[in-house]
Amino acid sequence: MTRRIALAVVHSAIFATLGIALFACRSADRGQSAEERRRSGSLVFNLASEPTSLDPARATRLADLRVIGQCLEGLVRVDTSGQPAGAAAESWDSSPDGRTYRFHLRPAQWSNGEPVRSSDFAFAWRRVLDPAIRPYWADLFFAIEGAHDYYRAAPQKRDAIRLGIETPDERTLVVRLARPVPYFLSLVALESFYPLYQASVERLGEGAFRAPDYICNGPFRLVEHIPRRRIILEPNPLYRARADSALNRLVFVMVENEFTEWTAYRRGEIDITDSVHRSVVAAMRGSGDFHSAPLVGTLYLTFNCRRPPFDRPEVRRAFALALDRRRLVEHITRGGERPATGFVPPGIPSRPRVGPFASLSYGTDFRADGGDLVPPSALGDDEWKRIVGALPPLSRPIIYSHDASELQRSLAVAFQMMWRDKLGIEVEIRSFPSRLLHLNKRRGDYMIATASWVADYLDPTTFLDIFRTDSPNNYSQWSDVRYDQLLNRAATTFNTAERADLLHQAERLLIEQMPMCPIHFYAVTYLQRPGLGGIERNLLGRIDFSRAHWIGR
Repeated sequence: MTRRIALAVVHSAIFATLGIALFACRSADRGQSAEERRRSGSLVFNLASEPTSLDPARATRLADLRVIGQCLEGLVRVDTSGQPAGAAAESWDSSPDGRTYRFHLRPAQWSNGEPVRSSDFAFAWRRVLDPAIRPYWADLFFAIEGAHDYYRAAPQKRDAIRLGIETPDERTLVVRLARPVPYFLSLVALESFYPLYQASVERLGEGAFRAPDYICNGPFRLVEHIPRRRIILEPNPLYRARADSALNRLVFVMVENEFTEWTAYRRGEIDITDSVHRSVVAAMRGSGDFHSAPLVGTLYLTFNCRRPPFDRPEVRRAFALALDRRRLVEHITRGGERPATGFVPPGIPSRPRVGPFASLSYGTDFRADGGDLVPPSALGDDEWKRIVGALPPLSRPIIYSHDASELQRSLAVAFQMMWRDKLGIEVEIRSFPSRLLHLNKRRGDYMIATASWVADYLDPTTFLDIFRTDSPNNYSQWSDVRYDQLLNRAATTFNTAERADLLHQAERLLIEQMPMCPIHFYAVTYLQRPGLGGIERNLLGRIDFSRAHWIGR
């Protein structure tokens, strides 16, 4: 999101955001105090931003996925330790070569009483492979036998394609892969692999993903969604593990401003925050409210490589290397983040094992193996003279876009000062609501913009694939045939050591060409009201509320 509009306009936007946010909180809990919510079994969580879509085929942002994960349940889930655990599937087995998986479904029902069948998964997966619905995640399905051809084929020719998705009976789903995918169990935990109730989707289209028509197989059902204000979920009485759930209502609110979030938490209007305001981190650390959790993710800047001057790699590198990442995390973010010395963050194994006994935690850490590709601190003066001396004249206005959170505003001002100091360039900064910034990046309507990525599965490709030429998440519009070839070779290599080497080469090329600028690796800090239990967070930023409860209620 961007900013540096006139100061009065910025202040107006901030106060408007504060007013909307507080109204959202007060509306969401319907005037209940924290104690009243405890007695009634309600919980208010700050989602921080309005979801872009609740359609699993089109949802990309963490806010989207966190809501979908309460309404729908996939074959497996990634637990708090990063390992695959059974969800809709009670068990699975795979062939010795890692190319065939057979999932055995638990007995379960949709929220309308219909049984959950293997065909519900097959329908949802084929739907993601239909370009007509504009899916965001189709490329993740291309490891399935015939999926790429199916996606590219005309609708009338798809039935003739052998697609590796089979349903021998209502409780068995067989998946045949075109190549071994060492992270496949982690991959199918992604929301785009969740099942859908076919009749509802075919009848209602996008309306099938709105309240009250969202047919769910997960622990909650969607009962109300007022955009930019609140989402209300209630327990799904037909969920297979309904007996484990003690909540009567789960409310998501969308408060983007961190100070407003802190104020709402202190007043008892929010039970779990999305973050901790920097001004209170030191005071709250060590209290019963303060919590931290691991998160495999990277904050970065994306350059629009089709707009001068960022069509030139030397300009992109100069802007990236002008930033002192260590100063940013020590003096601006202050939440335990680490300077990003590459794009792929720590916590992802270099060489996951292939086959029926695969472990997501096998192998050394990819970031540790790859080393520092970006300096964490400022470069020396001599090196700067060389970099600045090679730059072309930059006469056109440079605009940096950031989302409208207080932290991102502070980072934007710090970036502006560093670019001014190191490059002698005045960069204009502008602020947008996160949803609008997301749309602007997708349209290519920006020059430099803030971006972030949290791993969707525990493999380096969840980050590196973003910058493939054909990736829908490649907001930079950068394209390099060498990069695509390295990833393609890694995708077809069975040898895990050779695969890891190819992925390291790809990351080094990415940093050399710098269509993006890594800023920091994430750390998650948040406030949670004492007395709440049973809430699980995993390394991918997902939150499981299915066993959430107020202790002693």
